[in-house]
Amino acid sequence: MKNCQFWQMVCESLARKMESITAIDAAPVGLKQRVLTYMQYKCSKGELKGIQQAAFHLNCSTRQLQRILNQYEAAGIVIKTGKGTYKLRKGVQAGWQNRETKPNNMNSGEEEISASLELLCVKKGYWQGACGTGIGENNMASKVEFVKYVADQLSEAGTVTYRKMFGEYGMYLDGKIFALICNDQLYIKTTEAGKRLMPELEMAPPYQGAKNYFLFEEIDNIKLLNEFVRATWEELPMPKPKKPFN
Repeated sequence: MKNCQFWQMVCESLARKMESITAIDAAPVGLKQRVLTYMQYKCSKGELKGIQQAAFHLNCSTRQLQRILNQYEAAGIVIKTGKGTYKLRKGVQAGWQNRETKPNNMNSGEEEISASLELLCVKKGYWQGACGTGIGENNMASKVEFVKYVADQLSEAGTVTYRKMFGEYGMYLDGKIFALICNDQLYIKTTEAGKRLMPELEMAPPYQGAKNYFLFEEIDNIKLLNEFVRATWEELPMPKPKKPFN
């Protein structure tokens, strides 16, 4: 009888966890929301340690993440506990002890099982989809208006075209792909020419698992943008010709 009660308790706890996963995946996936989700479900006790590592998992630049954390600190959502370390204030941490969805009749045994299942979900990566796992997956897709705006800004560099790729966009200059636009941000391929022109330019992966690109934010500086892109284009290889279809 006790064994039946135990397994029923496990199943009910697991069902609650799966509901949480579904709720996370269905939630807004803007960067600000992803930062909170990351801190709640991927950081031990809601404490983010290390801006660079967190930025990699969140598919953003360290500058973007720092800006959001500063905003959350000013709003009283997080507390800065050290250099590159931020903690969610009590009351917004994840865990049944702070969720309104916690059943009133949950006993200590159920809480222990629930906590173990949550830890298992985190270790297995079931929360990962809420933070973005690949290009166009669970990320906010770029707006075509922004893509067209970037293309217009580059009119002096040459013939600019773009192609949709899994909800995001690849940017081409005179037949060469030179950049990606992900989450309405311009990521330009890294070259030695780019490093010489803008040695302080921030680098970040456009999506999780990608290599670093230049994160170019000065899109309104037409002269600099065109010069940078053209110099990048010069160093990039021409695409291989497609094999004829037999």
